[in-house]
Formats: sequence, C-alpha cells, structure tokens
Amino acid sequence: KPGNFILVSGDLGASTAGLKLFLKKIKGHDYVKKKHLEPKANFHKVKKFLKYINAMIDVSDGLASDITRICEQSNVGAIIFQDNLQIKDETRRAAKAVKKDAADYALYGGEDFELIYIVLSLSLGILYIQTSRNFCKHTHKVTTENFIGFRLVETTLQKRLSDLVPICIFVERSPVE
Repeated sequence: KPGNFILVSGDLGASTAGLKLFLKKIKGHDYVKKKHLEPKANFHKVKKFLKYINAMIDVSDGLASDITRICEQSNVGAIIFQDNLQIKDETRRAAKAVKKDAADYALYGGEDFELIYIVLSLSLGILYIQTSRNFCKHTHKVTTENFIGFRLVETTLQKRLSDLVPICIFVERSPVE
C-alpha cells in the first residue's frame, strides 16, 4: 500500500558477481563466489520481525523484477534509491573486475537468497529499536505519480539516519484519466 516501506534482508548482487567472475575465470573475490556457489536462505534475519511484515518475497530474479511483481499485484509504484541499495564493497570490487556496475547486479541479477519485505512506516521505528544490525536501508521520498512498477532514483534527498534503512517506498498510483 502507499506509504509502506520496502526493505531487504541483506546485500544484493553478490551471486551474479560471483557467476561473472567464474565465467571470466578471474581469481580471488571468494565472498561473492561463495555467495553464488553456496546460497543460504536468510529467513532467520527477519523471523523475529514477522508480526510487523505485511508481505515478503525472495530476491530470485533481481530486486527490480521482484519489486515490479509486488507493485503490479498491489496496483502501486515504488521509488528505489540507487545509493540505498545494499551492496557490499566486495560485490562492488568484483563487479569492477569485470567492468560492470554492481547496482545492475543488485537490480537485475537475482539468486541472492535475500528477502524483500514490506512494513508500515510506523513499524519501521519498532524494527529499528529491536536491532542494531545493518540489514536494510532507508528513504523518505514519496510521490503520487501515475505508474505501476518501480523508478530508480540515483541520489537520496536525505542522508542515512540509522542502520535500519528502507531501500524504497511504495507510492500511490494516480487515477488514469
């Protein structure tokens, strides 16, 4: 629903980065290669927050595809702030080694075994109080533009306020005239 926050349970793009390194036979970058070869479900990261979560889906086809799926089912749009995507430095270095953008891996790569989950803005504060770990990212940008799916915005309007930071927010779809 409009006003809900979209969060992710962990870093994105690592599996795709690992695959690309294997395909190009580039040595090193053990973290992303392991994320590709030995994916681990991360349900444990959100289990204690289930009562605050309105919806959840695994990142199987990339963040963009999976958020678009949620938006289409809910008849809403979402704004994604690129600099709030959870991408580890190791994933960024691996993407750079194959001359690619780590944000593309996060958005379109998939197979990261992380979870996208939706919470009300009121629940965001409760989640922040209950955790000090950096497992999601935050934004405060809302619009009522007429679209379903997602839009990528390169910079945030507000600096990071905490370790609990949603990557994007659902926005209301304006009626089509």
